[in-house]
Amino acid sequence: MPVGEDESDVSEHSFITAFANSSYKFVKRLSKQERREWGYSSMWRIISVQGSKDPKAHHAAFPIELPWRCVKMHSDKGGLVLEPFNGSGTTMIACEQLERRCFAMELLPEYCDIAVKRFRAFAPNAEIYLERNGERIPFVETGVSA
Repeated sequence: MPVGEDESDVSEHSFITAFANSSYKFVKRLSKQERREWGYSSMWRIISVQGSKDPKAHHAAFPIELPWRCVKMHSDKGGLVLEPFNGSGTTMIACEQLERRCFAMELLPEYCDIAVKRFRAFAPNAEIYLERNGERIPFVETGVSA
């Protein structure tokens, strides 16, 4: 039976067996093209994002491709991704694209606002909850406009 585009070809990644056997999930989550282009590389080539002139913008923005690759390689569909430093919400968007749930935290209220606005623009019908003092509040009930 020929190996399909999204199926694992053991001979293609046999060198990884020094670290894990051929059923290692990381390898099987990637398509053949993704494995070839970036799955085994210790250095990725990703186009950077331009810094914003807006003083309210997040100062450490990065391209969505960076968390997208990491989330795809290290989690399964429907899985939960923890983002303890959410910033402008790039990882939340990558998780939504890849059908993962994201539990994101951010200390600074201004970055929370940026992240929620970005996420709402990307996925206007997605459910967003804020958690304060142990209470889970649906975003639509917060009174915050995004």
